[in-house]
Amino acid sequence: MPLHLRLTEVRSVVKHVGKNLVLAIPGTRRLRRELLGSAHWSGTYDKDWTARRTRQLRELLDAYAEAWGDWSWLGGKTTLEIGSGPDLAVPFILQTLGAGMSYGSDPEPCGAVAIPDHAVAVFQELASAYVSPASIRPGAHQANPGIRTASPVYVEKLHQTFAPDSIDLVLSTCTLQHVVDPVIAIEEMGTVLRSGGRMIHTIAIGNHCCARGEADPLHHLFYEKWLWQAMFSQRVGHNRWQWFEWREALEGAGFLMDYVRVTARVESNYVREIRPRLAKRFRAMGPEALEPLYVIVACRKAGEAARRRSSKDRDTAETPPGPT
Repeated sequence: MPLHLRLTEVRSVVKHVGKNLVLAIPGTRRLRRELLGSAHWSGTYDKDWTARRTRQLRELLDAYAEAWGDWSWLGGKTTLEIGSGPDLAVPFILQTLGAGMSYGSDPEPCGAVAIPDHAVAVFQELASAYVSPASIRPGAHQANPGIRTASPVYVEKLHQTFAPDSIDLVLSTCTLQHVVDPVIAIEEMGTVLRSGGRMIHTIAIGNHCCARGEADPLHHLFYEKWLWQAMFSQRVGHNRWQWFEWREALEGAGFLMDYVRVTARVESNYVREIRPRLAKRFRAMGPEALEPLYVIVACRKAGEAARRRSSKDRDTAETPPGPT
């Protein structure tokens, strides 16, 4: 065990390595999913969930408004949410704003929880803050023919489900920090996006999901790569990319940054204070590189500049633009 880890971190390692080993047993994942069933999402769309989802939707819509402002562009466009989870709130509000076909996707079954009437009313009220109420498209959640789900879908393998140049807008909320290979994920999103297509992502750079209960926002940077993999290789983890790495990869793939907002950060003095406890890779980074904790970004695919893997390395989707 690395000597710089404190007792609380050693306990965290033991706990997460144990869970990881259990999930490595063949059949454990499926059994867990069957045992949990719909009960796992029983809190979906209670008061707290609806408020949190509304806040996430507002972040996406604010980014769209700041970056582009022209809501008429969305009319009839094909959209794709990465990491939809149990609900389809993002596709729903995009339909409300006039989008064409709206896909929700996730490695786990998505769209399992219907949006109740009280949440529909909240989301429609939110939409009316951005467009004229007269232009809002009403419609029930489950019966809406413009919403489709696709699962299991991994962002690193989007080409297996969606054809190249078939999507106009890709969105995600607190999802990209969980992808295993960010470079391939960016390539895949660039591949399915049409020329001039748009993306909006909120990225939780700081401690998120994988180490709940830890007060330190940079707790996930204390562990060396081998130890982190031992804790989360079989579970939803954090790829630990910093914002400057995301930005460099997006720009390197040919995306034009139209809007960037860092909504949470730590102080430089705090980073300097904990530097001796950071894993070697992060200890080499300057304080300014480690300060951003939560980032919202809106960008565009610039013509054919987005990188694509060669056709021999990919399987072409059979039914564009998406699943039937």
